[in-house]
Amino acid sequence: GSEMCIRDRNTPDMCHREPEFYCLLESVSNKLTILSGSDENLWTSVILTGSGTSALESVLGSVVPFEGCVLILNNGNYGNRIQQIVKTLGIPHVHLDFGWANTYCIEDIEKALSENPQITHVAMIHHETSTSMLNPLRIVGDLCRAHSVELIVDAISSFGGDPMDVIEDNITWCIGSSNKCLEGLPGLSFIVAPKEEYEKLEYIKPRSYYLDLHSHYVSQTKKMNPLFTPAVQIFSAFDKALDNLMDESLDGRYNRYNNLANFLRDGLEKLGLKFFIPRDEMSNTLTVIYLPESTSYEKLHSYMKEKGIIIYHGSNDPNPVFRISSMGQITHKAMFRFLELLNGYIKEK
Repeated sequence: GSEMCIRDRNTPDMCHREPEFYCLLESVSNKLTILSGSDENLWTSVILTGSGTSALESVLGSVVPFEGCVLILNNGNYGNRIQQIVKTLGIPHVHLDFGWANTYCIEDIEKALSENPQITHVAMIHHETSTSMLNPLRIVGDLCRAHSVELIVDAISSFGGDPMDVIEDNITWCIGSSNKCLEGLPGLSFIVAPKEEYEKLEYIKPRSYYLDLHSHYVSQTKKMNPLFTPAVQIFSAFDKALDNLMDESLDGRYNRYNNLANFLRDGLEKLGLKFFIPRDEMSNTLTVIYLPESTSYEKLHSYMKEKGIIIYHGSNDPNPVFRISSMGQITHKAMFRFLELLNGYIKEK
């Protein structure tokens, strides 16, 4: 970083066209690149002001050439989102829909790649947040390597929460956001990719002005400036959150989330509640369970909210389920209290 950096955490505001903001941008970018498992000399991270979906749309709209084609792997709400983005942008695609909460059929993916030589990219969700399923990243990465196609991974709710390594998993475009498992404020998203891949985007016509990934890359890495006005305060918070993660270590965070998830799941089993998918298919960060009998989500949500706990509905899920998170700074004590309240609620029914 530059000696011009002003790193006083109490600085109330910072002009985004001054060297100290670029210093902050560079700091966040470098930390994300390192945390992804890549070589910071060969890879870089571009940061956008917008939620995770903006980075996902930026990648899909910028990296697939007009003569290219993307294979979409879909087994939940966020797989659907990839399909909706691709359809909206008019990108040629092959859609493999495995059905809600069904594991990927690897033979089907292999078949689609073999039968459609026009495919240039595969797009998948690592942690399908609607169902808590962790999709088989390494296997898909190996298939992409064998077929010489690029892998686009929505790691928005897995980056920092479940093991992932862009090199070993053969990810070309890795997408995340500042909140979720990175424990920053919502409002920023990012793309980690090899510098040479960003350079190639010069020859692909972008499908969006604001989300043109090549322009953001050039502006951030060569002009030393954000392309448009960024959320400056959220950058400061994100930088601190990434410091916290590096202090804790990735393994430390994976283990903390995993311990909390297992504590929660053991407690839910004792209460006789049923998981939506098998435990061994779940991520470290989210648990989806069927509602207790003879209650509605609205009733349970209101009951918990009155006690200061927010539970979450399934994303567009047709099933009678609800979701509980074990990401962020939730403590065992808070989780124990949730389980006690849930036990009381079930007994009242």
